[in-house]
Amino acid sequence: ERRAREESERKAREEAEKQAREAAERQKIEQARREAEEKARREAEEKAREYGEYIETVGRRLTALVNNILGFSRIESGRKTYRFKKADLAAVIEQTLKTFDVRLRQSGFLIRREMKDPMPLIRIDSDAITQAVSNLVDNAVKYTEKGEVSLHVMLACDSADDKLVLLFEVQDTGPG
Repeated sequence: ERRAREESERKAREEAEKQAREAAERQKIEQARREAEEKARREAEEKAREYGEYIETVGRRLTALVNNILGFSRIESGRKTYRFKKADLAAVIEQTLKTFDVRLRQSGFLIRREMKDPMPLIRIDSDAITQAVSNLVDNAVKYTEKGEVSLHVMLACDSADDKLVLLFEVQDTGPG
């Protein structure tokens, strides 16, 4: 009888251990499932964010193209007017370059920005600057398959009339 009881206790222990192992396995599986769901959710959120950025960038780009066409039309008809206001040139340029971010990232481009010294607030037509920088960078990107586009912005003094002159220089690794 003692032997039967010991055998019964051994079987009960084995069954309890088996149930504990099964419970631990179920917990591991449940944890792996939760982690996979969380990873899928994060990836979906990242994709949605990327698509949102892309849509925003393309929207800004289309707006810039329409403004370009309208600007050229006004220039050709002699109706182009400039609206000069004090503005942060660096912020205007950064906002303009932001419209190229997704396109450049997807193409493996690097865009380098160089501005000498902190730029003071200066009187500029922000829309005209945006249009000019967009055209310069767009042309550089259009004719460069991969590589780097550099935008250098400098303020210089025109010795002829002591006026400040804004200089833009774009370099790329494309042909020509």
